[in-house]
Amino acid sequence: MAEAINRRVFAALQMVDAATGQMIFSPIQLQGEGANIFRNKSGFFVIKELHGASEYSASFETPAAPPVGSMELTLSCQDPKRKYLERTLSLSLPRDANPANSDNADSLFNPLVVELYRDVHAKTLVNWSLVRVVATDSGEPVVGAFIQVVRLSDDQLIGRSISNQQGEALVIIPGIPITEFSEGDDEEDEDDSEEEEAVVIQDINVRVELSLADPPQWPVNPDVLQSNHAANIEQTINTSLRTGRTEIVRFAL
Repeated sequence: MAEAINRRVFAALQMVDAATGQMIFSPIQLQGEGANIFRNKSGFFVIKELHGASEYSASFETPAAPPVGSMELTLSCQDPKRKYLERTLSLSLPRDANPANSDNADSLFNPLVVELYRDVHAKTLVNWSLVRVVATDSGEPVVGAFIQVVRLSDDQLIGRSISNQQGEALVIIPGIPITEFSEGDDEEDEDDSEEEEAVVIQDINVRVELSLADPPQWPVNPDVLQSNHAANIEQTINTSLRTGRTEIVRFAL
């Protein structure tokens, strides 16, 4: 007779590249105190057990305790190959396991997306725009700073990263167009003997912003840094981007 195994899990996590949004399938180490975590065949990390909540995971018939989101878990994430920077993240567990609420952000059926940022030595593509940031404070590297690249024309966020333990960061912007044509006048001017050529814009003007938590720490939780970024901006520098070009931006705090 086949044995039925009924267990509940607390959450599923999906590691993605912060620049491209693509899922990461390479080996990643994810750990949390009191948490039993495994990676399934689809590449998702599953929190199977949690200290202090063994009855919850043992059976679907267990009463709804602990309540949804009543437990906090801090996880550390590391890449053994060092392509991606290490980071921390905080979770409110357990996730909502009610199928009727599957469209909600805290639903167990929606994996948590965890963004990983490439380290400065990671490989890049030739058609990407890159911003390499060097941040120092009195000659010492600024560790764990949050970097945002904002397009000046519309204040659109187009790239972000965090500085490593050497105070360096790599911001990747994959979607900069090679050319953009300005919108011309649809009406023809009878007085013009020659047609005017459309203006070709090859550079995108941007603002590079650096914010820093107080006190600085490592590793960092980029989600917290981003949510507090506007209030913690230390310095901004304007530059321009072009497809396939690398800009060097130096912050001296």
